[in-house]
Parts: sequence; structure tokens; C-alpha cells
Amino acid sequence: MLALRNFAGLPAAFWKLWIATLVNRLGGFVVPFLSLYLGAERHITPTVAGLIVSCFGVGCMVGGPVGGVLADRVGRKFTVVLGMTFAAATMLVLALQRSPLALGITCLCLGIATEMPRPATNALVADLVDEKDRPRAYGAIYWAANLGFACASLMAGLVSTVSFFALFAADAATCLACAAIVATGVREPERAAAATTSRGIFTQDLARPFRDAAFVSFFAASAMVGLVFFQFHVAMPLDMKAHGITT
Repeated sequence: MLALRNFAGLPAAFWKLWIATLVNRLGGFVVPFLSLYLGAERHITPTVAGLIVSCFGVGCMVGGPVGGVLADRVGRKFTVVLGMTFAAATMLVLALQRSPLALGITCLCLGIATEMPRPATNALVADLVDEKDRPRAYGAIYWAANLGFACASLMAGLVSTVSFFALFAADAATCLACAAIVATGVREPERAAAATTSRGIFTQDLARPFRDAAFVSFFAASAMVGLVFFQFHVAMPLDMKAHGITT
């Protein structure tokens, strides 16, 4: 109860964003099972599967900066809705691909789509919540994301025993649900809307943070941690399968 009271007083618009985040992560079925899917359904070797999944990671590297620029120049809400809708469509296209090249290209697009809304979501939290309440708000958002991921992994294992395509369809459905919640329940903050009138060059927007030495140091450290941590997307499912652990 004490933990729940820590989140009291946050605005209603924030909680709609929180629900959208939870719904989206509850349907995060595809990526944790992607390497298994490539081997079991597409009969692709672990080496090639690793390359295909790495295309998703490259897409995420592109989608984050692009989403940040769009959030500033077009709007936070627009970027979240666009990214989630694009992700839903790409998810279904991925389920229909057969060749490694097509799978890699589609995974690249999926990475861009799924990562694009993340900077906009973080910016929305800052726009919707008073500065003194932001640590609590970001904590709640991360809690929703982790709770959704934990539940999604369990549900995905059950769904995959019926059909791998059902994983893609369910993931796409939750992406669309997230987009709908944000589109109908979260207003575009005035601060974000005003940013769309500013002028500048896209590449300059991307380069500006790298002029800050503290940011560059943090970026490099985060990249090294991520390089190790996200190996589990490929290695862990394959290792579990090799040891006879079922989905």
C-alpha cells in the first residue's frame, strides 16, 4: 500500500500513458521468441538468425534518434501513434516473410518502429507531470514496462504452443491498442506543439547532444552495457532450447 501511495497525485493524462505502455508491453511477444521462431518455423541456422535479430537492434539504434527529432518537431503524441501503428503493420509483414534477406529488412523496419515512440513517451512524461513529481512518474512508467514484459514472456510461451503467427497478431493488436489509447486519451502538450514551429536541419538535431561531453560519456557507457545485456535476445532462447527447455 505504501508503494501505491507513492504514485498518488499524478495527473490523469499520465495514467492513460501508463496504461498504454502496459498494454504495449503486455503484447511484447515477438522479440523474445524471434530467434526460436526463425529456427523452428523458417529453418534458419543460429548464425543467420543472429544476424537477422541484429537487424532489429540496428533499427532500434535508428528509431530512437529519429523518434526524438519527430517528437520535438512534429509532436510527442503524433510520434507515439505513428510508431505504434507502423510497428503493428511491420509485425504482420514479418510473419509472412520467408527469405533471410526479407526477414532482415523487415526486422530492421520493426526495430525503427518499436523504438521510435520511446523518446516521445519520455518527453510526454516530462510535459504532463510537474518537475517535482517526475522521478515518481518515470519510476511508474518503468514499472509498467517491466511488469508488461514479465507477463508477456509467460503468455508468449503459452501462445506459441498454439501458433507462432498468433504471437505476431497479438503483438500487432497491442501496438494498435497502445496507439488508440494515446490518440484518444492523451492531448498533445502545448510545449510539444510549439516545438513544431522551430526551424533547423534534421542532422543538426541529431548531432546537438553529442556536443555535450557528459552526454557522450553516458552514451558510450550505455552502449557498452547494452552490447552485453541484449545478447539474451538471441543466445538465451537458443540455449534454453538446446537444454530441452520448452517454450
